[in-house]
Amino acid sequence: MVIGEVGRAHGVHGALRVRPTGATLATLGAGDVLTLVTAAGGRVERAIASIDARGDALTLRLEGVEDRTAAEALRGAFIVVPETALPALAGDEFYVRDMIGCDVRVGGRPAGRVADVLPGAANDVLDVRDAAGRPLLVPFTRDALTRVDLDARVIDVRDGLLDEAGG
Repeated sequence: MVIGEVGRAHGVHGALRVRPTGATLATLGAGDVLTLVTAAGGRVERAIASIDARGDALTLRLEGVEDRTAAEALRGAFIVVPETALPALAGDEFYVRDMIGCDVRVGGRPAGRVADVLPGAANDVLDVRDAAGRPLLVPFTRDALTRVDLDARVIDVRDGLLDEAGG
């Protein structure tokens, strides 16, 4: 499971700027082992030496990455962990990746399937594609979604929402 992407080096001692893809990365600490998948497809395992999360910024130091050159070599790598390393979720929570492929119904009528979940400033947006591949963008909010049933792979959207939005 991808939990972050390595950005540019931070300083000269091997620290990395990282863009988390969710809250999981910030819950890890020194000694936890991460797998980095490089742009070339290589896999590198490194233990966390330190992690500093301040707001949306996250700086990561990894064991064995001691200088700026080594840090820059990891730029663009994806940080992955096994699903067993993910924190348990509350009953009304789920991972965004689990929504991909769910059928979407608007007012009980089939509207398409979730192709992607797009990050937004105010809220995420479900990129739903109908049978012809046409996009339908649905706000990922409690007001818009009336039910998310991951076991049944179905997401229900409030009837009339798309008419109100001009869809």
